[in-house]
Amino acid sequence: MAQQLRKQGEEVALLLLLNPPVVAPNPHNTAHWTLSFYNNACRHLRNLAPLRPKEKLMYVLEKIKGNLKELAIHITEGGKKILKNAACKLYLKLGCLLPLSLRSPYILKIYQQAIKRYVPEVYPGRLIIFKAAGDSRDPRSWERLAAGGLEVVDVPGDHLNVLNEPHVQLWAEELKSCFQSANDNKVCDSGEGNN
Repeated sequence: MAQQLRKQGEEVALLLLLNPPVVAPNPHNTAHWTLSFYNNACRHLRNLAPLRPKEKLMYVLEKIKGNLKELAIHITEGGKKILKNAACKLYLKLGCLLPLSLRSPYILKIYQQAIKRYVPEVYPGRLIIFKAAGDSRDPRSWERLAAGGLEVVDVPGDHLNVLNEPHVQLWAEELKSCFQSANDNKVCDSGEGNN
């Protein structure tokens, strides 16, 4: 949204993200996926090296069993998604409101489609990320997209409760400080308030 506003000539005084996902590498970059496959293969080979032949067989069978379980889950979930998508399309074609049970999955689907299509661009300004202390994701992946610098503010909580009491109070104080700082910079940049 900030990129779109700037392209339309609007001023964006503050860009702040709350506990964003890690910025994915370019999906067309096959080097990333090759490296990931290579790292997984090396990990499994290291795990297999000290094992005896029978233990190696058990290790491989366990991995296959785990992968088959994941596949079964994906197939089952895929079938449910197909039915939910069909139901959503029917409701929308009929001009009806989606029932509550379908709204959240529908909105999440639209959100995921937008994420898949969006190719992040370098943002010319400063980026502030509020990171929940209980979230292990590293926000530094955004650094390459923040030409004006990246600031990470740790706030208590995790991804699910960072906006709940008692965490929301500290989050609100930090946010207020960021707004004030952005406002002060705007005043200074326009020449106002300089004595």
